[in-house]
Amino acid sequence: MLHISKNKLHHLYLVKKLDSVEIAKIFNCNKMTILRKLHEHNIKIRPGGSKVKINRATLENLYLKDRKSTWKIAEILGYSRSTIYQHLIKLGIKPRDLSSSHILYKRKKFSGNEVEKSYIVGFAIGDLRVRKSGKEGKTIKVDCASTKKAQIKLIESLFKRYGRVWKSKLFGGGKIQIEAFLDDSFSFLLNSREYLNHIFNEDRMFWPFFAGFVDAEGCIHISNNRPHLLIGNYDVELLIKIRKKLIYMGLPIRPLTKDNKLRVNSGGYVRKNYYWTLRVDRRDSLNFLFKILIKYIKHAKRISDMKKAMSMISKN
Repeated sequence: MLHISKNKLHHLYLVKKLDSVEIAKIFNCNKMTILRKLHEHNIKIRPGGSKVKINRATLENLYLKDRKSTWKIAEILGYSRSTIYQHLIKLGIKPRDLSSSHILYKRKKFSGNEVEKSYIVGFAIGDLRVRKSGKEGKTIKVDCASTKKAQIKLIESLFKRYGRVWKSKLFGGGKIQIEAFLDDSFSFLLNSREYLNHIFNEDRMFWPFFAGFVDAEGCIHISNNRPHLLIGNYDVELLIKIRKKLIYMGLPIRPLTKDNKLRVNSGGYVRKNYYWTLRVDRRDSLNFLFKILIKYIKHAKRISDMKKAMSMISKN
């Protein structure tokens, strides 16, 4: 990062009367860097020689409300980008940093609701990839590819009120790629496992988390006239933790089962970990779980399957 002291910049700009282009040549940088440094050091920019007239309301609407870039505003108003940048500074409108300037769609901060947060954490651990856009970026990107339309629809419903959600056309055996671009208030998803102790220590947090995980990785099916709940994942430690929590609540849960074959992932590579399944098939346990989970489950197929299972249990 270029460092120019306030005294040095003051001397060159106000005493020697060099313009931003001339100073930029001295420091081997561009004119916009010098203008930014002048702004950072609170050195008042001299009026330019041209009679450019850009009123504050126009610039606020374009730059702050519509979030257009200085390049786009220059194109709209017919001036150079440097002129637009100078007017932002002269009018006291703080220029966006680089990461913010790339945000083209309106975003909303996460609600802060702990039930919603627990559900999203459970779902994300089960089915979402979460990344940050660049080291200094302000965008949290979550994405997933699935052949299940209900899964894609659920992911869209979780995030569409918070930011842009993009969906691809069908590819690779009927998959759809879905990506959500979120405010950095969703950065808790980058380290979602840090919240697990808190979630598992409080029932009001555990149940929405468990519902999110079931929506992502669970399956409710009926065989031999009996309903079953299965949850599969490669993270055996997490499944063990969930099983212990359910047993602590008084539910008799059978031991986890292991798929002894190493599966191949979507990229064609053999996974290093084995696939494990947590299974619940006792009617009393299912009845207890379903009565709680039905309040939090959001996946359309899970809801439908759960209601069928509950109806079957009530008749027996």
